[in-house]
Amino acid sequence: RLVLDPVTQNRAYTVQDTAQGFDRHDVGASLGGPILKDKLYFFASTSQAFEDRTRDYQLGTGLASGERELRAQSNFGKLTWEASSRLRFNVSALHTPTKAEGTLVAFDGAAANGSTQAAESVTANNARGFETPQWQAAFTVDYVISNATIVSLRAGHFHDSFEDIGAIT
Repeated sequence: RLVLDPVTQNRAYTVQDTAQGFDRHDVGASLGGPILKDKLYFFASTSQAFEDRTRDYQLGTGLASGERELRAQSNFGKLTWEASSRLRFNVSALHTPTKAEGTLVAFDGAAANGSTQAAESVTANNARGFETPQWQAAFTVDYVISNATIVSLRAGHFHDSFEDIGAIT
């Protein structure tokens, strides 16, 4: 990273921070098919992400460690019903919550892995995070009037929220 000389502030130099802990694992699956032949179909999928990061800081008063744990999901489901050759219904839902515990402070000090933060600040950030419990649902009806004309009716709802975790208010 590029650092401005904190003493003269008229010279810049490059600092190479040491590698920090970063583990990420993604798993997922999907399944779909007919429930009733030529009438009722389903599809479901899920994807899960697990991320753990650690960062060691060189502070003016010693060493401190930061940690962040992130969990993210994407879950989807859909049902399709072919009521007749002209009428089709679809219902779907998507759930995408994300939760992070811990906030890592950027390296901003003059030395490798350096931070100008106080040790108490780095430790307090280990408890800070966020949660976004998002979901949505949709419903569609398709009616075929002729080979050239289709009428669709669509409805849906989206819920989005953001919640701070461990923040002092």
